[in-house]
Amino acid sequence: MRTQIQVLFGERLSQLRAKQKWSQEDLSERAQIGIKHISSLENGHREPCLNTIAKLAEAFGITASQLIKGLEGHPLNDKKA
Repeated sequence: MRTQIQVLFGERLSQLRAKQKWSQEDLSERAQIGIKHISSLENGHREPCLNTIAKLAEAFGITASQLIKGLEGHPLNDKKA
């Protein structure tokens, strides 16, 4: 079952990739992550481990914090929780 955080991360990943005008294959090569893994992440079917987050951030030339920015709406990131 997909969780809200998986879906939000997948949307963020897809948006960043589209902004770069990269295919999933392009991102896969740049991040040294399998294309099926990229697809699963973007579709919200997998939750990324820290190593994957680090590889993706490096591929985009951003920090891990910048990569997960925009997920603040998730209850785990809500200051009230």
